[in-house]
Amino acid sequence: MTIRKTIKEMSKELDEDCFVKLHSGCVVNMKYIERSSSHEVTLKNGEQLIVSRTRAKSVKKSILDYWRRNV
Repeated sequence: MTIRKTIKEMSKELDEDCFVKLHSGCVVNMKYIERSSSHEVTLKNGEQLIVSRTRAKSVKKSILDYWRRNV
C-alpha cells in the first residue's frame, strides 16, 4: 500500500513530542539525534542535517525538552 502526502501533511500527523521539523523538507525522530548545534543536528549514525535559520530556536527547544523528558 502506497500513500502520497507532503512533508507538511505528514508532520501534522506525527507526535510533536517525538518528531521535529528541521526545515521545509526534513522531519526527524528526536530519539535518533545525538548532538545539536545552532544550525545543525547530528544523528546517532553520524549523518548531519541542517536546521533552517527560521526554525533554529524552536528546534533547539524541542530537542532540549525531549532530552529532559527521556534521559
